[in-house]
This record gives sequence, C-alpha cells and structure tokens, in this order.
Amino acid sequence: MRIRWIVGLAATVGAMALPSVAHAQYATLTAAPGPLTVFLGPAGSCQVQYGTSATFEMYPTSSRPANCGTFLRVGTSLFNPGCCTGGTAFTAVSQSPVQGSGTLADPRRVTTVLEAGTTGLRLTVVDSYVGGQEAYRTDVTVQNTTASTQDITLYRAADCYLQGSDVGYGFVDSGAGAVGCSRTPNNSPADRIEQWYPLTAGSNYFEGYYGDVWSTIGQMQPFPNTCRCTEQIDQGAGLSWATTLAPGESKTFAHYTTFSPRGSGGPPPPPQPAAPNPNNAVTPGQVFRFPPTRRCVSRRNFLIRLVRPQGVTLLYARVSVNGRPTPVFISRERYMTIRGRVLLRRRLTARVDLRGLPTGRFKTSIRAVTRTLKVLQGTRTYRTCARRGSGGRPRL
Repeated sequence: MRIRWIVGLAATVGAMALPSVAHAQYATLTAAPGPLTVFLGPAGSCQVQYGTSATFEMYPTSSRPANCGTFLRVGTSLFNPGCCTGGTAFTAVSQSPVQGSGTLADPRRVTTVLEAGTTGLRLTVVDSYVGGQEAYRTDVTVQNTTASTQDITLYRAADCYLQGSDVGYGFVDSGAGAVGCSRTPNNSPADRIEQWYPLTAGSNYFEGYYGDVWSTIGQMQPFPNTCRCTEQIDQGAGLSWATTLAPGESKTFAHYTTFSPRGSGGPPPPPQPAAPNPNNAVTPGQVFRFPPTRRCVSRRNFLIRLVRPQGVTLLYARVSVNGRPTPVFISRERYMTIRGRVLLRRRLTARVDLRGLPTGRFKTSIRAVTRTLKVLQGTRTYRTCARRGSGGRPRL
C-alpha cells in the first residue's frame, strides 16, 4: 500500500502520513465527443478520466479529485489543494457551474477561486476543454491584493497513474520545457503518456519518484528541470513558476495537461482551415466565353460557351439581349454520379440569335448561379454589321 509523506518546513521535522485528497463536491468538465472528463475540486485539486475507463489517470485511481492540482509558495508559507505536501489548504471561495459549448471558440470551462490564507493573494483557476481534444487547459491567475511585494512559486503537479500501471518512465520536450510520465523510456517507442506542456514562459519542470515531487514542493523549492526518464519508478511530474508580484499586480500561468494512449504530446493541433470552395472563388471570366467584340458581328447567330472550372458546379444560367430574355434558357444541368461524385454530362452553351434585328448595338448579358448560390454576371455589347442590300448576304 502506498504511503503519502509531508516534508516539513524545517529539516528537523519528521515525515508524517497525509491522506489523499477527497471532496464531497466537485465540478465535472467534459465536452462531446470527449475523450477527457476532468474532475475539479473546489480547493484546487483535479482528476482525469480518459474515455469510459474505470481507472483514472491520477493516483488514487478511484478518487475524484485525486493527488493533483495547484500549490503555491508565498514567502515562507505553502498552500495546497488539500493533499500531498505540508502547509495549509487553500480557502475555497467559489466554483462556477460549467460554462461554454465545448467548441474552439467557446470551450467548456470551470472557474475556481481560491485564497491563500491571510496573505492577500487570490487565485483564479480557469480549466477549459474543447471536445475531441486529448488535452485540457489550465490558466491560474495570481492576484496580489496587498500593498507589499510578494515573492511566490506556483506549482502544477500530479501523481501519475498510467491507466493500469502505477509505475512508468518519463520524457521531456526540452524545447518547450514540457515534461510527462510515459509507459516507455523517453516515450520511445511512443505509448501512453501524461504530459504538462507550459504556455507561459519561465517555467521549470520535474519528473521523478512521486514522493520527491511532493518533497520538492514541501521544501518550497522550484522544480529542478530533471527527469528520471530511463528509470521505471512510481512517478509524479509537474511544472513550477517562480516570480514576484508587485502591490496590486496579477500574473497568469497557463499550461496544457495532455493524455494520449498513442504517445502524442504537445498542445492540441491547430484547427485545419476549411478547404477552399472553388464555387465561392470562381469569377465570371472563368466561366463565360463570349465571342470577341472588336469587329461588327456579321453572323448574327453565335454561341456563348459556359466553361466549368474544376470543382465548380453551375445550377443554371439565363441569357438576355438588351434586357429581354432570348428564347434560349440553359436549364438545370444534367448530372451523372460516379462513386458518389457528381459530374456534368455535357458542356453548357447558349445560342444568341440576332437574326431579324435591325443593325445596331445589342447588349448581351448572362447570369449564372453556382452550387453555393454565388451569382456570376457578365455582359458584352455587339455591333451588328449593315447588309449590302435587301437580299445581300451578311458581310464576313
């Protein structure tokens, strides 16, 4: 059976057992289609479930929340979420209902407000999640409400449990300053992971024996930027930020916590831009092919061709001469379907017949509509040629 230890503030203080965190109330953060469900205690603790697994990601594996969360050193005082280290538990001020729809523009989120005893420091913890991602985000804003400068270290850490195994290895992304617990040494080959990926600069990381993680926090030391990456141990991991807060100043510290059975670390991938729709980008010049207008039109019966660029679907087109529709109407296209793709069966043309009209200028207009209801319009003005006589042939 595992034993939890507290490290005292003085070297002469002996270790003592501390029970795991347990809260009668907690917020549940999730969003369709999952896979994460995040349990958030009112004093800053956390737990994560991946999919429908009955074994959770943090120790103890049946506790909601668990040995996971926010810790804060203020001067020579330490505050915790109710577990794992010496010091004093945060004062829970409030915890909001779950808000947001779970989309990238409007993530599901819970806001938890904590106070660090009588130090005058207030923490606002916003946990947010976008459905379909394997990571959730935590933003911790620490506000100094006093008239004095405050020296602090903020920690975000947990006791890892890799779904079915309480032992594992570690891995580090040194470029990002990210750290995690992994099923294989250095996550090679890639396998199940839990990772803390900082978004705020200036962080330190630590992966090691879980008791050493809690001991480092208990001694109020910054994390040492070390990883026992090739040793299989009962491990924990996390991030820390050391800074000072001027009177009235607030600072925010953000990171992702990623859970992936495939070993895919880092923040969620950026959304893929929507593929351009050629029906939206097409121009009239790409579709309409008018006869040239440099000379007069001798043959008063000619074709206007409608070219269909690749990917563009024309629903219909209508032609008019001097504002009056011609007898020609291009009806809805005939289609055939091959393997689910809709293709044109024929090329569209419009015949403009100016025979029988007097010599003069005639404005020919065409209006077409694409599948996305984009309207394309084009016009040409033609000058018909004079005849040589009442029975003469049109001049060529």
